[in-house]
Amino acid sequence: MFLKDKNQNNLKTMKLHNILLESTLPRIGEVLIQHINGEVALTNVAWDAIMNLTSAVVDPMGQWKHPGKCTMIPTTNGCITMKQVPFPVVGVDETGHAQYMHPEGEYTYRGRNVFEIPHTGQFQTLALQLKNQIENGSKYQK
Repeated sequence: MFLKDKNQNNLKTMKLHNILLESTLPRIGEVLIQHINGEVALTNVAWDAIMNLTSAVVDPMGQWKHPGKCTMIPTTNGCITMKQVPFPVVGVDETGHAQYMHPEGEYTYRGRNVFEIPHTGQFQTLALQLKNQIENGSKYQK
């Protein structure tokens, strides 16, 4: 049974990598939704592909320093502040925990790296796709 489960997970991971190789923003949404739903954990290779495809920046200052860009926020405690961020942002950590964050709010994640997708400009459709999943189908639904 374990080998079958392991092989199924390997197949899922390979499929995700293939999706990301030929990816567009809607396909990135599919991959992140699978991660949020706990169907598959994203590997470092998958995260790197998502970061490259979204032209994301790694910076603890996130939206303060890079407004409107996707950012990966390294944290020591999983805490994210939206103080002085004038637009909503979707946050997804390496554990699959996802939240739709509103301006001026304070948020805590289970993981230590939070990928932020601003609900602005070119990322509006992706952010909305993930927001709908978080609110209507995520294992983290409140």
